[in-house]
Amino acid sequence: MKHIIRSLILLLVVLISIQCKDKTPQEAELDKLFDEVMVIHDDVMPKTAIIHRLVKKLKKTQKEDNLATTTAVIEQLEKADDGMMDWMADFKKPKSEPFEEAKTYYEGEKVKITKVKKDILSAISVAEELIPKN
Repeated sequence: MKHIIRSLILLLVVLISIQCKDKTPQEAELDKLFDEVMVIHDDVMPKTAIIHRLVKKLKKTQKEDNLATTTAVIEQLEKADDGMMDWMADFKKPKSEPFEEAKTYYEGEKVKITKVKKDILSAISVAEELIPKN
């Protein structure tokens, strides 16, 4: 019984030491870049629900005199939403790529998700201006 307990304790110590391994500066830099990308994503992702509500409202309030404008704004909202969905589908966390490739990838993804955020916020702003205030 003591042998089993000692073995379990040793296994636990080994597992903890593996988990607590210090990261290299390159790993830390990649983690930071990943976190920056995800902060942008996490900030704007909930706004896709706003997009869906605005599309519904705009479709209900469409009138002949502003049909073209409303349709264009609905398309802008849907394109912004598609941008987020496409970005999420395409985003893949690098696993074993060399540092420079992974860094370049994250930097590119940061640019892409920043554009998605800009597009979403812009589309929401335009749509909110178009919806009649009650």
